[in-house]
Amino acid sequence: MTWDSFGVASRELATQIAKSGYEPDI
Repeated sequence: MTWDSFGVASRELATQIAKSGYEPDI
């Protein structure tokens, strides 16, 4: 896995989390 594909996957995951209504305590 390259850093580019990792970045895309992490952005897609973050989008799915955001759509589910999850809000991290940061």
